[in-house]
Amino acid sequence: MKTTATVIARNADGTVTVEVTRASACEGCHKKEAGGCSVCALLGGDRRMRARARDPIGVSPGDRVEIESDTRRTLFYAVLVFLLPLLLFFAGFGTARLCGAGEGFSFLFGLVGFFLAFAGVAVYSRAVIAKRTESVIVARLECAEPEQAKGPDADASSKE
Repeated sequence: MKTTATVIARNADGTVTVEVTRASACEGCHKKEAGGCSVCALLGGDRRMRARARDPIGVSPGDRVEIESDTRRTLFYAVLVFLLPLLLFFAGFGTARLCGAGEGFSFLFGLVGFFLAFAGVAVYSRAVIAKRTESVIVARLECAEPEQAKGPDADASSKE
């Protein structure tokens, strides 16, 4: 899976922090030029996300780059976030029904499974995913402007 990003910073461990504008269903919205529709606002429209990426080509802050991540791993994360809670809801609901519980209690038991799935995903995310560097920079698309590459403190030091 490839996408474009902007390099924000170089990290001490040799990786870089990149900022990606998340694509959404709103990309094709007919009201995009006008700021989007109310559905786009609810879905998050133009949200930006930061991530770490391996840097085998030596990029600088401000560069526009193309990053690539493993599609199988991305699909695995989608299953964790979207499918696992649904499966645990039905497992909880079905288990309660098999034990003779009424519909209300079964639904409540299903909700417990649903929220336990999200709690498990959150723990897994903090313990495992956050420590991984999933993406790798495969190409530099555009070099940073010289002032942009210096960073925000460059203006302050040049005025002294």
